[in-house]
Formats: sequence, structure tokens, C-alpha cells
Amino acid sequence: MNWDPVTTDGLGDPYNYMFTFATYKENIYAFSAYSPNGVQVYRSSDGESWYPANDQGWNNPANAVVYDTAMEVYKGALYVSPEGPAGILRLVDR
Repeated sequence: MNWDPVTTDGLGDPYNYMFTFATYKENIYAFSAYSPNGVQVYRSSDGESWYPANDQGWNNPANAVVYDTAMEVYKGALYVSPEGPAGILRLVDR
């Protein structure tokens, strides 16, 4: 069994380390954790090329991490609740 690295550079941010993942509408989302700028979310449709999918920390660096137990797909939307003041956020990718 071989594990191939997909990225080794924090997706361009040296403070990023990937904490959890979610799949939603044919994409995979990677959520960084504990960056000084807050959670950064990246989206990929092929698992190779990754693109930012939010403003860092949803514009508040206190939104530090999203746990896998704090995300769910419900009625066609991805809901997440970061550790921090953001509350509950919903992604509806139309």
C-alpha cells in the first residue's frame, strides 16, 4: 500500500495544516486548523488542484477549527459550525 502526497506546503500557507475533510456535490473540502488567520477551507474537484473556498476564518481569526462532528449535509447544503463566534454556516453550491 502506498500513500502519495497530494500537497506538502500547507496549500501555500505555512500555518495551515489540514484538520478534517468533507465531501459535498462532487467536491472534497479540506479544512485547516488553528492558523493565526482562522480556518481556511479549500475545495477540489479532482483531489489534486485545490482552491480557497472561504475568506480566512470567515473574516474572523477567532474561528479556529471545524471538527468533523460539526459538519453535515442537509437538504442539499453543507452546514459547518467552527470553533469560534461564527455560529452555524451553510454552503449552498448552486
